Amino acid sequence: MDTKSLRNKAEKELKSARDLKELFKQYLGKKGELTQILRSIKNL
Repeated sequence: MDTKSLRNKAEKELKSARDLKELFKQYLGKKGELTQILRSIKNL
């Protein structure tokens, strides 16, 4: 998934979110989507 589509997905989910902790975990946690993208940068 590229960063633009990840951002769009996160914005949509944030607007309808009821639990911010779950969103944080999904995107910024140890195994979160954004975390995985940032870790993959070292392989470039």
